[in-house]
Amino acid sequence: MIELKVFRIDRNNPLPRTMTEGASGIDLHASLKDPVVLERGEYRCIPTGLIVSLPQGCEAQIRPRSGLAA
Repeated sequence: MIELKVFRIDRNNPLPRTMTEGASGIDLHASLKDPVVLERGEYRCIPTGLIVSLPQGCEAQIRPRSGLAA
């Protein structure tokens, strides 16, 4: 198991965690003051309120929610 060091900038935002047993990833929450609406094909940087330190040789990927991926 890989140990991640996570620092919360926004203490109101929950820490990342797996939502189901056997999940291959952890769920991340946006740290927003106001809602954001993205138009088709639009992209933006969305803050997470976290700083994460990964061990050398590891990477992190942020992907859409599985229910929104289609």
